[in-house]
Amino acid sequence: MSDIEARVKKIIAEQLGVPESDVSNEKAFVAAITGDVRMDNNLAKGRLGGRVKLLGTNVNLAASGTIEALDGSRSYFRGNHLHIERGLLTFSGSSLGPTFDLTAHTQIREYLVKVKAFGRLDDPKVAYNSESALSEADVVSLLTLGITSHDQATNIAGAGLAADALH
Repeated sequence: MSDIEARVKKIIAEQLGVPESDVSNEKAFVAAITGDVRMDNNLAKGRLGGRVKLLGTNVNLAASGTIEALDGSRSYFRGNHLHIERGLLTFSGSSLGPTFDLTAHTQIREYLVKVKAFGRLDDPKVAYNSESALSEADVVSLLTLGITSHDQATNIAGAGLAADALH
């Protein structure tokens, strides 16, 4: 390695806050997420941490490493604030597309609702449950509409009784 290459490697390592050994001349770039990195938008709010290494060339780029949501991170869905227990993006090094693993919970009325989303971004999987043993369909209904099938049945019965009272 020439003296100029060594100096450039040292400067890049200093600017990124990583060891010089993480900066190579093999077309790799390391990005360490340090300090106070935040996300704040209509879907989520919180702090991020992790380390991602970009590999390859401009024609064939890949990433390796992880990015995680740190304590106190939240997600929002239809007016519900979900507390993120685990939020992780994992880059395998074979492409830019990560896998993800998200676990979050929220309290809606008397129900503690849990959401688990995982998989690849192009093929996500989602599972819902609650500590009050609602069906998955009821949990989805509670998250999206704010009611369960029991609430719907009660409202229909109540509407029928009200109609009878008017006659």
